[in-house]
Amino acid sequence: MIYKPLLYEKNSTAYHLMKKNISLCILTFLLLTGFIIVHLSSCSIQENKSTQFTVKNGYIDLRQWNHRSTPILDLNGEWKFKWMDTDSSYADENYDDTSWEVFNVPGVWNSPARQGKGYGWFRAKVRVDPHINLGLYLQYSNMSYVLYINGKEAIRNGEPGESRETTIPETIPKFTRLPKADTHVIAWKISNFHDIQGGPFHPLKIGNIENIEHMFFINNFKNIFILGVTFIFIIFYVIRWKMRPQDRASLFFALFCFMIFLRTLSTSHLLEQLLLPFAIPTMEICTWSRKIGYGSVPLIWTFFLLFLRDIFSKDISAKIPKNDSKDGFTYISRVINKIFLITFVSSGILLFAFTLLTPIEVFTNFLVVYETLAFLAGIYSLVILIYAIINKNKYALITACGFIIFFLFIINDILFTSSMIYTGDLLPIGLVILLIFQSTVLSMRSAQAFSKAEYLSEHLSKEVHKRTLELESANSKIKKQAQERILIFIKLAHEIKNPL
Repeated sequence: MIYKPLLYEKNSTAYHLMKKNISLCILTFLLLTGFIIVHLSSCSIQENKSTQFTVKNGYIDLRQWNHRSTPILDLNGEWKFKWMDTDSSYADENYDDTSWEVFNVPGVWNSPARQGKGYGWFRAKVRVDPHINLGLYLQYSNMSYVLYINGKEAIRNGEPGESRETTIPETIPKFTRLPKADTHVIAWKISNFHDIQGGPFHPLKIGNIENIEHMFFINNFKNIFILGVTFIFIIFYVIRWKMRPQDRASLFFALFCFMIFLRTLSTSHLLEQLLLPFAIPTMEICTWSRKIGYGSVPLIWTFFLLFLRDIFSKDISAKIPKNDSKDGFTYISRVINKIFLITFVSSGILLFAFTLLTPIEVFTNFLVVYETLAFLAGIYSLVILIYAIINKNKYALITACGFIIFFLFIINDILFTSSMIYTGDLLPIGLVILLIFQSTVLSMRSAQAFSKAEYLSEHLSKEVHKRTLELESANSKIKKQAQERILIFIKLAHEIKNPL
């Protein structure tokens, strides 16, 4: 008896339900893609609106700033900059910095004239309305800093020294309240001897202190919410795999989510905030936070490719079924796919081991390697999905829709890490979108498995009943034939004893 899945019977309820799920996923994909485009466009428009308030030659006047239309403003522009020189008077509000060069903030100071490792001072004079309660917020700077307002220390992250031995890195978001005054001189010393990139990676934000506190709370809430959602999915798919160990797709997807969970814990700097109250050296906390952030990247593409291999095993496998009438091109293409899969998986494992075994100043120098392999792994995943769509795999279209959105966020993350754009780390949001699509795929697989079990259960009982009736009929025939033989033998015996 050949099993025909109920999901493909066009008159069945399951078939129509599957069509509705696919249509819903495609509609969700189009809406989310449109939302991303509109969001990026609005960000660009908002940035153009705020260009009238930029720091020029170390000075910005915010007295005409409309706090209602733009509650929080980035202090972007030309800050005064002093490279590899320090003096206690640099923090003084009356210090004359006219001879300093200018530096565009946000940015990194890596250039042919300057390496990523070093330290520098930034200064800017800000004119504000003294009747407004203002505050400053800073995500972090690579890798430690101290910020002075009118000669007084306001925010400190780690210990910004003049050498690797005297520098203690720390990257925790912090904010402070501005004193009541119409003029503020901000002096900002940044030191980096542990990362390939150094400088004011994030802009210094100014706004009403209530809005600053609200933004700080919302950022932490968003990160905790994403971590919570990811953790729930991890538990769900681990339990799913434990209940059905042959379902390796659930295991690989759970490990994929776990790597995203660790990376979000690192990039959101919640790990540093959680470990800070314990008696752990700040240097160790920052080092392991970076190791987790970098080391999780190769494992993300490793487990996702293994997940795709399990979902689309027939499209990736190098084996050709006996009844396959296609030529050798199919076999060659599948062999190439398998070689690429093994290459990316092995490179991901090796790069993860390299991250764990080397110090922070070593593996951060290979940022381009991490980003390049992540991008190529994403392209290869798209090729697999396109190949599966061509082969009319029922899960390929939904997986492709979710992955395309996730891949766009990966590109954003690569550009953001490379200081080419300053949109922020949006990869966790892309993960939540991908989880929605992949949950649909795994739910469809479960529905098909249940449908198959239901089909086999129903038809197996009918088959058993049919075979039982056939067996009873055969037994009755055998008994009847046996009785006829006995009667024949009795008659023969009688005739032999009493011949005519």
